[in-house]
Amino acid sequence: EAMINDEEDDVFHLPNNSLIPSIAFNAPFMEQHSEKYSKELLSWFKSNFKENERLMPGSLIFRPRYVFDRHTFEDMVKRQLKGDVAQEELNHIYNLSLLFNINELIDIINYYMIELSDKIEFIQPLRANAERYYRKRNISVSKISPSGDNIAMFFLRLKKENKLVDFNDWLNKNNFEFWVDLNEEGGFVEMKIVENGKEGQNMVDVGFGYSQILPILATIWKELYYVDEISRSRSAYCSTNLVLIEQPELHLHPRFQRKFADLLTNCVQQISESRSDIRFIIETHSQEILNSVCLSVAYGSFDSSLVNI
Repeated sequence: EAMINDEEDDVFHLPNNSLIPSIAFNAPFMEQHSEKYSKELLSWFKSNFKENERLMPGSLIFRPRYVFDRHTFEDMVKRQLKGDVAQEELNHIYNLSLLFNINELIDIINYYMIELSDKIEFIQPLRANAERYYRKRNISVSKISPSGDNIAMFFLRLKKENKLVDFNDWLNKNNFEFWVDLNEEGGFVEMKIVENGKEGQNMVDVGFGYSQILPILATIWKELYYVDEISRSRSAYCSTNLVLIEQPELHLHPRFQRKFADLLTNCVQQISESRSDIRFIIETHSQEILNSVCLSVAYGSFDSSLVNI
């Protein structure tokens, strides 16, 4: 604000079809201040920096990645200083550097938000009812819809890629005593649930809870173990994946609710150990889920720093 003298006519925004607009300065401001501030920055670095052929002052001033975080910027500057500099002076130098990089930083934030929005998985409270047969679609399903109505097509893709067995193994390792099987008949797909010790049955003929929990389980497994190459190549600015799940307990037996809570804590612990950034936001009214998470913390099998209630 001090740099532009609080004059509204000095600065305005330019629409850029993104969340945050670009910032522009009028011509008189640029003519009066831009060259002056640039010379001030270069002169300050030349006077206060140690001689270092590998780090030119311009490379620090005009690279957004160094200016994005104030603490990172100040740490880098302090390591190169000949002597002590007052914090007020450092603040001024940082603000000048920020001024020269402001639109590049806005671009980075916009790219981040675009990628983050593409990495949000949402599962709505009441998932779609099971169908006896699902019509095949001529599209490759890589993302499960909020209602889970395309779950059969997602499993069909996994089967064609020989990865449905991996999903079923994961269910078994997490003590879910069933697995998924598909039967293709012409242009239709039948989704079967195979419970331990029983023959496979059409999902319509088993408990309603299966249609409610399967989209959730498939989404979690996909986030942990299944990332297609297209999604991987897109990721440049945002490494965070968000999974939002509302009321996973709907139509689930209390024992299954506890199994889900145990699976969730196991997955979050695994994610933490692998240092990846997948976050779960669960909206629930289930005492079983809440108590199971709390018991995992109490018994020491789950790190309390990984959960907020």
